[in-house]
Amino acid sequence: MGLLFHPTHINKQNQTDRRHGYEDLLRYPKLFPFHWRLWNGGTTRLLLWGDPEYVKRFVESARVYEGNSFEVNEMLATKMLGADHGSQPFDILNPEYQYYDYEFERYWYFYQVWGRIGYNPDTPTEVWEQEFCRRFGKTAGQVMMDGLYLASRVLPRIVAVSYPYKHFPTTRGWAEMQRQYDLPDCAKAEGSDVQQFMNIGDFAEMLLSGPVTPQRIPLHTSNWFRSVSQKILEKANEAEVEADAIKGNEFVSTITDLKILAYLAEYHAGRLLAGTQYNLYLTSENPVALDEAIKMEKEAREAWSFIVKAAGDVYIDQLIFGVHEVGFPRHWKYQLIELDRGLQELIEMQKSLGSRTGKEPILPSRNKGDLLAFFREGEKDLPEVFPERINQAIPGKNLTVHARVTDSSGIKWVRLRYRHLSQFEDFRTIEMLFDPASGLYTAVIPGDFIIPEWDLMYFIEAVDNSGNGCMIPDLEVEMPYIIVRTSD
Repeated sequence: MGLLFHPTHINKQNQTDRRHGYEDLLRYPKLFPFHWRLWNGGTTRLLLWGDPEYVKRFVESARVYEGNSFEVNEMLATKMLGADHGSQPFDILNPEYQYYDYEFERYWYFYQVWGRIGYNPDTPTEVWEQEFCRRFGKTAGQVMMDGLYLASRVLPRIVAVSYPYKHFPTTRGWAEMQRQYDLPDCAKAEGSDVQQFMNIGDFAEMLLSGPVTPQRIPLHTSNWFRSVSQKILEKANEAEVEADAIKGNEFVSTITDLKILAYLAEYHAGRLLAGTQYNLYLTSENPVALDEAIKMEKEAREAWSFIVKAAGDVYIDQLIFGVHEVGFPRHWKYQLIELDRGLQELIEMQKSLGSRTGKEPILPSRNKGDLLAFFREGEKDLPEVFPERINQAIPGKNLTVHARVTDSSGIKWVRLRYRHLSQFEDFRTIEMLFDPASGLYTAVIPGDFIIPEWDLMYFIEAVDNSGNGCMIPDLEVEMPYIIVRTSD
């Protein structure tokens, strides 16, 4: 369960097979209807989830290739995966925290948003607002709903950005509970949308060679995780002190999940920075970079300890949702033990390096003003890009694409990225040239590339003279590419 659209570029390890995604199946003439499935069972196995905006945009994505149906995995879909066949079913919550007859009732909001918005994307929000207020109180209900909306954004972002790709199969990964390996392995993570997000290793390399990229970099994503974490905790705290709150077991259970997801976001915020510094150490052999990596890994470890505290005794301590022997934990507290072991190994490595005389930090630590002040400023002043949105192209005929691009520091370059609607292909690149007469940047997709067998997709990258970059359309508000029909 990545972000709210088909990945812009699928991970290289699965680009040329038919393992997942739409692969090379969206060709014409169309010989079969298309039914879409979201493998959310590898992500949202246990914790509460409910994001109406996600569902609305997913429905839009499911219309690609004239799709008119989809399915999602039910909550608890992998419960008891890895348990002995003769094992008795277990309750996920300890008895004193249960509030339902059947466990699926705990996920009423998940089924409500998928069912109602999946059927009608214009379903009014009052449908679930009323239910939250009935369950938790008029004011507290609204706060709880807003908190769950924010918390539901965490897991998809983890999968898209900071997920080791060997955890991508449903039988291997569990974003809700896995720490994602020790730091040296986590620092190799690539995520599941390699076009939109720069991985940790490439980011460290870029910092040493010069910061220019249109991709979202790990520092910005770390800031995103940290900001969302703070907002979730604010909502949880607000709900807990709200006078009209109905504080039964469902309230306790929901607050518990909000806090777990908030601290999970905080954990990944720290891990992205720790991994960056660890890669800087590997590349430069500067021991101070290892010092910084350890400092940030300690911050991540502290965030994980808050997950354990938040979970408390609400959940049982043997949550079987995957095969233990291939890396599925049973509770967050057991992952904390592994984090401490991995941290100690880093400290031993640090001790073995001896004196730091004459070595300066490659980059300042977050506590001294973030990894690089340049990037914090860059977040506030990205190029503004207004692309032409073309819906139809004629096979064999050149397709001209225009965009208006502005920035206070001036534009360094603008590029058009395009390919057929086949994940087997890499994107091609054309420099967009500025026309002073119209004030637009222009590029031409050659007519011989436009064929009736495939629709097209394109997006625009821009970097300004200060080194700030962006990709448009913006994934935060819409599908981050434009699809152009080439068939009737």
